[in-house]
Amino acid sequence: MGQHSNMTDLINSLRRLPNEIEWVEFKRSNYEPQQIGEYLSALANSACLAARPYGYLCFGIDDDSHDVVGTTFDPYAEKGKGNQDLLIWLNVGLAPSPHISRVSSGADAKKSSAACLCVSARRQAVFVYCK
Repeated sequence: MGQHSNMTDLINSLRRLPNEIEWVEFKRSNYEPQQIGEYLSALANSACLAARPYGYLCFGIDDDSHDVVGTTFDPYAEKGKGNQDLLIWLNVGLAPSPHISRVSSGADAKKSSAACLCVSARRQAVFVYCK
């Protein structure tokens, strides 16, 4: 999963789904850290129940058309609560820890990219920073 070509193929296969399903969520944007952690926990648990290896939260993809609309979301630059790096904050607050990958295409990477957060579904996920 760490190679961009494989992640591009994965995102394209997720985009071909007729609808979002319990273990796949598409977002145009919406980078609120608390909500991201809650989504990842729910997606991992739903994937586990559906006997899928991962749950996916993909940014920069339209919910209805599944077109890549682009995103400026950069999981490596965003901050979690308390100004902590988002990935560190998610890794501390979410068990199991998410796998992060950003896939870009075209000349303007910010406008033609998708960022996908993948979380393992091998066991129940818990997000400890619940409100």
